[in-house]
Amino acid sequence: PNSNAQRCIQLAELFVALTKERTEEILDAVLEIPDITPFLGLARSSQASRRELVLKWLEAYGSSLYEIDEVSEVFGASTLRGLLHISARSTLQPEAAQELRRIMFGLVQ
Repeated sequence: PNSNAQRCIQLAELFVALTKERTEEILDAVLEIPDITPFLGLARSSQASRRELVLKWLEAYGSSLYEIDEVSEVFGASTLRGLLHISARSTLQPEAAQELRRIMFGLVQ
């Protein structure tokens, strides 16, 4: 059980490292993931290091743990809807938020 939990955390760390860049290629790959709600579920962990992983990822897209319930619900419907949701509500710097929305719009077309 301990090695499985550690492997899960390592995979979550890898997911954060690989997907925190907001490029067309990265977002296109994230769209292929059928369900990231298990990752988002780490935000409810009693271990701070697990919550921190989700926080880092959300912050890279201009979201936060304050919105985790809403974000998880939207991602539960689909990864596309989840990414569109956080893109539309992103609190990144204006230029970065606009670029994120431009990329998402391009991928949806």
